[in-house]
Amino acid sequence: MARLTKTKAELNRFTALRQKELTKYNKDIQNSQLTFRAKARKLLLSKRAYDSLQRRVRHLEGDLSAAQHELKKVDQLTCEICFDKIKDKITKCGHTFRGEFVLLHAGSQNYIVADSMTQPDSFRCPGCRCILRGEDVKDIYWGDAFQEVVVLDSDIDSDSEGDDD
Repeated sequence: MARLTKTKAELNRFTALRQKELTKYNKDIQNSQLTFRAKARKLLLSKRAYDSLQRRVRHLEGDLSAAQHELKKVDQLTCEICFDKIKDKITKCGHTFRGEFVLLHAGSQNYIVADSMTQPDSFRCPGCRCILRGEDVKDIYWGDAFQEVVVLDSDIDSDSEGDDD
């Protein structure tokens, strides 16, 4: 019976040891589950934030596209020489500049036509160097909102045809 008591005591120690291990493993499992749930929540929040950022990126891409379109409009308004201020003159060849540059180039030695006897008051376009006269340069009216300007060829042709008479 002593042997049986000894074996029973060993089994009780072994069971108690295994019970401690089991309790420790259960606590580890609970901690792991809590950690897993917290990370799952964090992952879900990160996914929502990512989706939100993706929507924001798409929105900003639309804004960028609209801004690029507006920039193209502004580029159409800027002077071809200084790229700074808004142009206000158009030549019969279709180049657009600020009026001061057209006048500056009209008086410049490089732009005066060599045969001034047959073509008095002629000068060369700053853009393509074709021969122009003062009446070949028209004002551009931009209106109130800087909307696109359409200058018809017939407007330029009819003015220059009337001056030849």
